[in-house]
Amino acid sequence: MTEYLKKIINDEYKFLYFDINSDLKDFYSSKNFDYEFFSDFLIFPGSFNPLHPGHLDLIKYGMQFSNKKPIFEISVSNVAKSNLTEIELSKRINQFNQKFPVLITNKSTFFEKAEIFVGSDFLIGGDTLVRLFDTKFYDDINKSSEIYDCLFNLKIKGTKFIVGGRKVDNKFIDVESMMIPNNLQEMFIQIPRDVFESEFASNKIRNQKKSK
Repeated sequence: MTEYLKKIINDEYKFLYFDINSDLKDFYSSKNFDYEFFSDFLIFPGSFNPLHPGHLDLIKYGMQFSNKKPIFEISVSNVAKSNLTEIELSKRINQFNQKFPVLITNKSTFFEKAEIFVGSDFLIGGDTLVRLFDTKFYDDINKSSEIYDCLFNLKIKGTKFIVGGRKVDNKFIDVESMMIPNNLQEMFIQIPRDVFESEFASNKIRNQKKSK
């Protein structure tokens, strides 16, 4: 596995795909691979450090609003966090063994991910929804209008976002709390608050483990 993780870190592959048994599938070496294969998937991106019950609840309810097959995605690079090492990647992949398949990419934004996984749905929390519309999380985007243009291009390709609301700075964030242009609103499907609201946070779980 280490050899392939090095290649994804060096951006030599677009993605790695591990099945539910954490076995690496040889999709990326096929020149004739049809990337629309992933249009049948609901992709849940995140750092998953660690994978916790809030993640598992969100994917469970997200599937009800997407009707697509679930798969998690971890990116080596992240605009808000340090890049992952091979050792750390291996640890996080192993969390999904016998639970879910997982993708590994080196793409930090949804626009980059959606260009690879054409027509997929993406499952996100309210905190990620805020970042999706915030220009400071992009290196090459300076205006909100540019974000809207990128999202519209994804809409044409069939991309949708399934959103589980959560509190951000003591304010509950969901689709209704965001100013989303009318021509983009159908891309965002809200999981009702009475169905899902997570109080879990990975950083709190990590801090609790350190204090024991």
